[in-house]
Amino acid sequence: MNKPFTKNVSDDDYLHDTSGDKVTQPGKALQHNNRSIKPGTLLVILGVVVGVSALLSDVSAGQAEQSIQSGHAGHGATAATITHSSIAIALAFFGTAIILSGLVLSYPESLMSVRALALPVGLTLLYADGLLHWMAVLEHLTEPLSAAFFIGSEAVQVGAVLLIRRREKLLWWAGVALTVFFIELYVITRIVPPPFSLEPEAVESLGTLSKVVEVGILIALALFFGPKIVPARLRIAVVSVPSFTFLFLGVIASLVVINFEVYRYWWVLSESAFLVTSLLLAALVIYASLAHYLRAGLLVGLTRSFATMLIILHSIYAVNYAEAGLVLPLLLCILTGSLLATSMLLCRGEHSSEILGYEGEATSLSERHSI
Repeated sequence: MNKPFTKNVSDDDYLHDTSGDKVTQPGKALQHNNRSIKPGTLLVILGVVVGVSALLSDVSAGQAEQSIQSGHAGHGATAATITHSSIAIALAFFGTAIILSGLVLSYPESLMSVRALALPVGLTLLYADGLLHWMAVLEHLTEPLSAAFFIGSEAVQVGAVLLIRRREKLLWWAGVALTVFFIELYVITRIVPPPFSLEPEAVESLGTLSKVVEVGILIALALFFGPKIVPARLRIAVVSVPSFTFLFLGVIASLVVINFEVYRYWWVLSESAFLVTSLLLAALVIYASLAHYLRAGLLVGLTRSFATMLIILHSIYAVNYAEAGLVLPLLLCILTGSLLATSMLLCRGEHSSEILGYEGEATSLSERHSI
């Protein structure tokens, strides 16, 4: 294992390890100004309140409209078109503008460079994406699990804006990892039917707009984090023998399980599900091998993305098998998914416990060096 991948990685260089070079970091340039922190924070809080109001307004107006339409619908009527509240849309735009203003007031130095400006822009897009997902609740009112998923997961996006500005680790998890997860979940559920559904989800304008915003989030945060958008923990994992071993055990188990499912349980899942799984397995093997030897950040990120998509697929398959009462394929899906998940979490070697647990005191962004 190369030395740069095994050195002690403290909390302070979790995402901004300089590796001996004098690389400036985003924290101090985003220091709060004593005169502007109070109005800036108040604006951010107000923006979150406006976002919650947009959700409540959209759901209330949608329920009232559906009640009226169902009362006048005949037996041969088609499904009603979902229309979002104009008040909710106005509140969403208003809240986004408030959040951006509050973040710029909190970090006036962000206007001095593109990299510093990337943080307020990324957080504003994160907030906007949360509002878009909240508006999707109206389209899933008849699906309690889906509605709960949108409300809970996107509450993290909107609410975390209040805390992310001071916690760089939280910024990475809520801004980068969660965003990548949403993009992957969207792509998969447009090909493979999600749990408790017979058909894949449709490609609609609201979902497409959300994915565009999420790509914007990743671009903004890539500018802010720089090459360290792929953390040292993930870079170490691709060269760690135990982690790499579990990854390929998961791949081998997936290949065996997918062939078993094709011949024995083809009637439970669609052919597209098996095809997608096979393509993802091939891509995972290729990129994992390249990442192991070349150790480039992009290859490491793609390796983990493909592994996450396979875990999502096995989770969907497990739910379908559980619904059909098939114990053996359910256990096989749990096994393969667990092997892949273990490869992403396991990282042995020098100082691995610190990397996995992110030991040390949480560091405020305002305590970092200037850009």
